[in-house]
Amino acid sequence: MTIDYIQAQKEFLAAFNQPTCTIQQIQDNEALAYMRARLIREEAQEVVEAVENVAASLEPDTENLLKELVDLAYVTFGAVVSLGFSGVFPEAYRRVHESNMSKLGPDGKPVYRSDGKVLKGPNYKPPVLTDLVNPEDIQFSPEEIQGMPWESCLPFVPDHIG
Repeated sequence: MTIDYIQAQKEFLAAFNQPTCTIQQIQDNEALAYMRARLIREEAQEVVEAVENVAASLEPDTENLLKELVDLAYVTFGAVVSLGFSGVFPEAYRRVHESNMSKLGPDGKPVYRSDGKVLKGPNYKPPVLTDLVNPEDIQFSPEEIQGMPWESCLPFVPDHIG
């Protein structure tokens, strides 16, 4: 079974009355941007702790590691949608993937740092995303607009904190 991560986030954001913005609006909603950054930072730290726990344990909690990895992806996809990038994300991902694949060395093999990190080979080309982040070009489709709480974007203040 496959899941459409962007659609799942749209469903979550609508169900929990979370703000969804256009790129134009996000510049006026610093609180939403910082909240998204905090969520990603918190989940990334939980992934780091789970990885370290698995590496150091004789009985690793791989279920927790998987959960933390999914949580990080979940909040990241939430940021993609709530910050207005859902329409361009698939193309951006494709370009970043193509760029990462250009890191191969001239012999078509990976170039590694001593710790195993893949390095940029001589044929590396950074992704060009400029045309995807032009605020005038980023628009939500009518299907995306339906059911989204646009009015909640400015300003973002949760109704209930518990």
